[in-house]
Amino acid sequence: MYLKLMVAAGLILAVGPTSGAYAEMMSVPPPVSLHSAFRTIADGGTMTVIGESGAYLQDQPSTAGKRLERLVRGTTVTVIEKVKSGTWAHVKADDKEGYIDMKLLK
Repeated sequence: MYLKLMVAAGLILAVGPTSGAYAEMMSVPPPVSLHSAFRTIADGGTMTVIGESGAYLQDQPSTAGKRLERLVRGTTVTVIEKVKSGTWAHVKADDKEGYIDMKLLK
């Protein structure tokens, strides 16, 4: 049983009660790039409708909102801002503004 473990720069140092101290190399995984895991959209950025059946432009960030227009798959929209903890996007599509569920945009 080891009393103390210290890890620094891929080296593990173990100190035991009778064995003394020794160092051993260990495998360190590469850092994770957050850019590959998350996509952020700055205000004014564009996104594309990817919903299989397109997406409805709503008058509020909710499926209970009034449907203003149906946007076909492939439509490019300008993101004004993300709302409701980033689950909805306030967008402009041509001359109309409204909200689209972020799951339907890429």
